Amino acid sequence: MATYTQIKKWIHDQGIADVSGLPIGADGFDWSNTSGVYTITAWHPNLPPQPDDNTIEAANSVSVADAWYNNQQTRKNITTRNKIDLMEDFLNGVTPPFTVTSAGTGANTTAQAISHVNHPGIVRLTTGTTATGRTAIAIGTSALAVGAADMIFSCEINLTQLSTAGQRFAVLLGMFSNLTTVNQTQGVYWLYDSGGVSTGSSASTNLQTVTVRDGVRTFNTTNTPAATTWAELKIQINAAGNNVDFLVNNLVKASHTTNIPTGVSRPFGVGIMMIKNVGNTPVTLDLDLINLLITTNSIRL
Repeated sequence: MATYTQIKKWIHDQGIADVSGLPIGADGFDWSNTSGVYTITAWHPNLPPQPDDNTIEAANSVSVADAWYNNQQTRKNITTRNKIDLMEDFLNGVTPPFTVTSAGTGANTTAQAISHVNHPGIVRLTTGTTATGRTAIAIGTSALAVGAADMIFSCEINLTQLSTAGQRFAVLLGMFSNLTTVNQTQGVYWLYDSGGVSTGSSASTNLQTVTVRDGVRTFNTTNTPAATTWAELKIQINAAGNNVDFLVNNLVKASHTTNIPTGVSRPFGVGIMMIKNVGNTPVTLDLDLINLLITTNSIRL
């Protein structure tokens, strides 16, 4: 069901100033009846294509027509000058703009042969045989800043083993400013740190969420345990830079409003880092993809 006003709003967006001159269509829609509520079964031939394949349905406040209209307005306002949509599926291993930074014997991030039909293009992070071995795959440490754009980071990972007392390691996933240590100065990221190595974190087997501004950190321990299965981890930062949502498989697990690094004086990069702190046995993590979507409030000049 849709009201005259809701339908007219959509039609106006298509460049038709008024619908009053249109005749009754094959569906029986009377365009002169401005107070009616209608079920559209056939779209008038003089109009642009119907936005919904079947019917336009209206709820009490927001109709499908409204939602479609708003979506089209958003799409029209997005150009290559105010949008970055970067997706790396690692089909050819690690390629620019991503680079690998590693330290320790055998520590590295390298391409893996496909082992999962639903996960083409996998790279494996390994800490090597040094007790403090580390590896990171990232785009810089100062390429991005919060405060003028909606930002969405997502990745699909599989922990091939969990951290233990004898082989302890931490993993950072998201946006952070340092590729050599678990303690960050600026960042918004997921953290797996069962040993509580990061200053202020919990020694928890569950995933944690972190926002850090000028070295001051906000931690949250989620109800999601780290697991040796594939999962999508996502971070959503609003354009104002005052709210961050952390999601696992599209379910919100935590929201932060404090210690969010805003402004160009608090830059960071984007990527994943794995860092060892106990034990000489290599530990690994498989990464399927990284997606970064940034939509700015204004066009870059």
